Amino acid sequence: MSEPQYIYQHGYNEKNSIAIIWCIDDIKEKAKEMEVSVKLTDDQCMYILQEIHRRHDASLGVSWDTLEYAIESYVNELRCNKCSKVGSFESDGKPALYGQEFDENIYCNNCIPEAWEKMLESEGK
Repeated sequence: MSEPQYIYQHGYNEKNSIAIIWCIDDIKEKAKEMEVSVKLTDDQCMYILQEIHRRHDASLGVSWDTLEYAIESYVNELRCNKCSKVGSFESDGKPALYGQEFDENIYCNNCIPEAWEKMLESEGK
């Protein structure tokens, strides 16, 4: 009998169990499909996956709908990368946050870097 190629943990492998894997690329793909207004970083995607794992209900499983809900929840609780202020990209009464395609970071009004302002001015935006 050959050694198992995939070892999951605690003695489980592809010869005695299965593992369904979700990865950061799945989160990014779903966020893109949802037209989320900010590009999520690998760390943000991993945080979302960890939240899904933490809240996992084995009777319901994890599906694309689960990812969508988790992404929506995360986006609605976005934080400024510099000061950690919770805010939103929407006009919903929360402090405003801003993101740009050329930068993976998110900032509130007080933390927008000068480099952004200069770049946007040079682009005429």
